[in-house]
Amino acid sequence: MRKWIATSIGLALLAGGTAQGQTSKAVYPNRPVRMIVPFGAGGPGDIFARLIGQKLSEQLGQQFVIENRPGAGGNIGAGVAARAPADGYTLLVGSSTLWVNAILYPQIPYDPVRDFEPIIIGATSREVLVVHPSVPAKTVQELVAYSISNTQTILRAARPARALRLSLRGGRSLQQS
Repeated sequence: MRKWIATSIGLALLAGGTAQGQTSKAVYPNRPVRMIVPFGAGGPGDIFARLIGQKLSEQLGQQFVIENRPGAGGNIGAGVAARAPADGYTLLVGSSTLWVNAILYPQIPYDPVRDFEPIIIGATSREVLVVHPSVPAKTVQELVAYSISNTQTILRAARPARALRLSLRGGRSLQQS
């Protein structure tokens, strides 16, 4: 379970800015803070947010409310967080999907660089790239070369996906809608 949480959640991000942007001289937080989780309730991201939210509530004396906004690979929740006021009272519990989705989806409702300010790394994990034994590639370079020379085979294999965009070295990409 811990590995799943570490894999699912990489960063907690502050939507649109930090609490430093507040005009009030009041101690932060002086009202409840919303933590948006772009994953389903009961999943690893939700559990992680609830554990962190509980500790923050205890330590800062203010309620941290978890709001699950799943869908579209995390884009719905991230979009909600990006449109929130940049006052430090909306946090996004995100993962690497924030940046990966910018490559996978032709349009997303946020800019991962402009709209978010990282504030903590909540967990880390190792990433693994695997292929089916029938794929002749044994290295990443061989996989890229195989992908370039077998574009249609790869796209047919990925047909269940609504949108697939594989970015390959040299700026070339494979795209299916």
